[in-house]
Amino acid sequence: MIRRAMQPPQGFSGAIAAEIACLYACYAPLENTAVFYEQIDKQGVCAYASRFAGQICLVRNGDDAQELTEWLRFMPKSPIFCEEKTAYDLSLTGQADRHLMRCEVPLDVPVPQERPTFLSPDAPRKAVRLLKTGLCVISEDDFVADLTYRLYHGGARLTLSETGACILLVGSNGCVLSALAVAPTHQHCGEGSRLLRQSLALVPGQTVYTCCEEKLRAFYEMNGFCAIGKAGLFGVKH
Repeated sequence: MIRRAMQPPQGFSGAIAAEIACLYACYAPLENTAVFYEQIDKQGVCAYASRFAGQICLVRNGDDAQELTEWLRFMPKSPIFCEEKTAYDLSLTGQADRHLMRCEVPLDVPVPQERPTFLSPDAPRKAVRLLKTGLCVISEDDFVADLTYRLYHGGARLTLSETGACILLVGSNGCVLSALAVAPTHQHCGEGSRLLRQSLALVPGQTVYTCCEEKLRAFYEMNGFCAIGKAGLFGVKH
């Protein structure tokens, strides 16, 4: 049985579960802005999904793939972000082209001497403009609205400098490094690592997840992350 979820994902771990939990922490009270679903079997919740901004995030640990596949076919056509094994079990189309990464931030993580820029009211829009130099931001206004809402409700941490930005999402299943970008004129000189260290210092003792392309894997490993799997955006066979 698949039904609307009234609680955050429990019994799931990993990067995608953490991303869903971060979303739930901020958006659960706003009905229909983000929608959450859970699949129930004899043992309890065996799959959990969120639908937000035209994308579905999905985690599962059960064996009933048929019901979940049929449910996805009836959902509005949306890309499905999930792990490689989940995509294989559900016969989804697409490629797992992102590495899932994890970092255990120590409780005594040193606080860098450098301090991020004070977050003024226009900080989210400035951050998005910096992120657009290295990331695909489909809608600047939607991105700014989402980031502003999460910052206001304690669901995000923003580290911002004149040349780069880093966004951490915060939830009950850990934190998610959702975006990190440096202006092209300041790349390959340590600015990305500096911003990342500043961000991790904001969440001592937490597990931080992210996903990245193959070309960025070495950067994250150099900064304390390890690869834990692969994921991607998939579609449903009709």
